[in-house]
Amino acid sequence: MRTGDETPRLAKLSKDHRMKQGLGLMALSALCLFLGGQVAASSSEARDLRELTAQESSTTSAASVSEVTVRPTTLLDADVADGDLTLADLIEPRAWTNSPELKRHLQQITISDTPAVGEDRSFTREGLTSVIHEAEARLAAAGYTVRFRVPSRAVVRRRYSYNSEALRAAIEQKAREMCVDCRIRVKRIDVAPLKPEEIKRWQVQTRGERLRGEMLFQIEAELNDYRVRSLPARVSLDVQREVPVLVRAVQAGERLTSEDVRREWRDLAWSQDTPASDMDLLRSVAARPMGAGELLWKGSLRRENLIRHGDVVRLQIGTEALQISTEGVAQGQGQSGDSVRVKIGRSGKVLSGVVVDKGLVEIRP
Repeated sequence: MRTGDETPRLAKLSKDHRMKQGLGLMALSALCLFLGGQVAASSSEARDLRELTAQESSTTSAASVSEVTVRPTTLLDADVADGDLTLADLIEPRAWTNSPELKRHLQQITISDTPAVGEDRSFTREGLTSVIHEAEARLAAAGYTVRFRVPSRAVVRRRYSYNSEALRAAIEQKAREMCVDCRIRVKRIDVAPLKPEEIKRWQVQTRGERLRGEMLFQIEAELNDYRVRSLPARVSLDVQREVPVLVRAVQAGERLTSEDVRREWRDLAWSQDTPASDMDLLRSVAARPMGAGELLWKGSLRRENLIRHGDVVRLQIGTEALQISTEGVAQGQGQSGDSVRVKIGRSGKVLSGVVVDKGLVEIRP
């Protein structure tokens, strides 16, 4: 049992105990605040460190490429501009994915000139050694660490363009070679398909036919694996040519001059004959009656016999400075340039000469 003297003492002890609890709580709060600040500071420093590391990693990634591959075969399009062939032209394009600046550096290193269409440039690994060393030095100075993978041989090929427009142009060019005076237009091409990426070179050939509106051409294609494919191409053409046209009607056997014709562009795609030339007009006469506006073909003319059998002709021999001539009787008929025999008057001697004009035969050495 508690006495009255113990009550004040217990009250005092209770008060001291509460004070100690309060002080303990205050100390604990201060410790928490202190530790919270340290944790926050540590978190901030860690965040700054992560950002710095990421920045350095990004910079390192942008300024270095671990591996660059030289392609064994590089195909250049026909429309590539002539100029220098650089190391960048030989590199696999994926090297520029993470570092576009790398391409700019390698474009400064020249290897040779660009090959012509259908030509190759071939480089051995040993031949590229000095070029690779120059590239490594240039890239190291720019902050790149690069390892080159070089094949034993690298070939750069400038391929022919093989598409509908290129094929059309090649056929038109081949057709113009067959008729230099003609206007040519390709209307349709029927040919089996070829994959352009498989073709090393190709050309158009003809079969020796006369140019006409519908004809066969031959496409000779050498593939990248050195196989050759030959494809027939059926081509429809529009063929026009400037031809002689009569300005007046003429009779059979009538001689023509340049004043009797005019020149017009006509469609010759389906013609079966060849237009007459100026030389044909000089040496020929009309083979049949013809009307004004009619096209003058070679078949419309026949060469005129300048000498007939039994004609009295003049036979001459000599040079421009000295000529000797006599008369004789033609023993045959002939046109300009033909050889005829002539019997000399009283002597009866027979000599051979060349018809040069009407009634004139020349003896040539």
